[in-house]
Amino acid sequence: MGRALLRKVIVEIQEPTKDIFSMRDLFPERKDKQHLLGLGLDVTEKADATGVQVVLANDADRKTLRDSGLKFTTVDPDLSKTSRDNAAQDVAYAQKTPASTLPSGRTSYRHLYDYEYELKELARNNPNLVRAFTAPEPTTEGRDVVGIEITPNVNNLSDGKPIDFTMGVHHAREWPAGEHAMEWAYELVNGYNRNDPSVRPLVGRTRNIVLPIVNPDGFSISREAEPKGDFTRFDYEMKRKTCQSADSPPQFRTGVCMANPGGAQRGTDPNRNYAGFWGGNGAGFTWSSETFRGAQPFSEPESRNIRAIVSNRQVTDLLTL
Repeated sequence: MGRALLRKVIVEIQEPTKDIFSMRDLFPERKDKQHLLGLGLDVTEKADATGVQVVLANDADRKTLRDSGLKFTTVDPDLSKTSRDNAAQDVAYAQKTPASTLPSGRTSYRHLYDYEYELKELARNNPNLVRAFTAPEPTTEGRDVVGIEITPNVNNLSDGKPIDFTMGVHHAREWPAGEHAMEWAYELVNGYNRNDPSVRPLVGRTRNIVLPIVNPDGFSISREAEPKGDFTRFDYEMKRKTCQSADSPPQFRTGVCMANPGGAQRGTDPNRNYAGFWGGNGAGFTWSSETFRGAQPFSEPESRNIRAIVSNRQVTDLLTL
């Protein structure tokens, strides 16, 4: 998010729904961006040269925005309805569409078990081309973090090839990120097997590591939750962070991640947990912040898994979706 995102915010003041607003660049200075980030609102990842979108959950959020002095306009006056409508459209599309034009032919968003199964099936069906692996550390709730490597003679890990590392879903509710990574894996495998001239040479010269779900704890909760769309503390579909509870106040540490007093607010933002710029601009300092940085750099197994891969392999190109 650069200087230009600072100008006009899009908010909804309509009850009892949740709003999404965009802040346009009326004030081109960094202090204005810092002012927005310091309000404690849910600043989304949707930002460009003209603005940033922010989600309001309740009257307290609306008052915070009104009192901030920032100008804003409404983009979506009822995200709850939008969420329910989108879920219904997804079901209807899958029911009437035998296969999509995606490399896998998939017609609906995957669940965590779909990712794990398909990654391992790609390896089982292509033993010389695809190797499945599990990242070094399980998550807070004990889930494996699963990925694959793609290249001819894939088990020769000392082949010296440059590595392209593609990963997705640091943030649990960003489902398309995992889908994009998974479809990239299918594109590489299918293209190589079809002798596609735009794909086969690339796969032959490089080693591709694909890890679709960095944060399986949070993703599983978000994916399996009821689509409420109200962005309240217990709207688990909108969970963004990990399932780390150690940094929460004592009264919020009890209960499993999918049903606890802290709701979806509990956890750490794994994308703010890396050592580089830890605690810098855009990082939250309180446990309930959507961008909470964690207790210290690399305090979370999810970020340590990425560090282990980058530190021990010849990663020359990294894309985080």
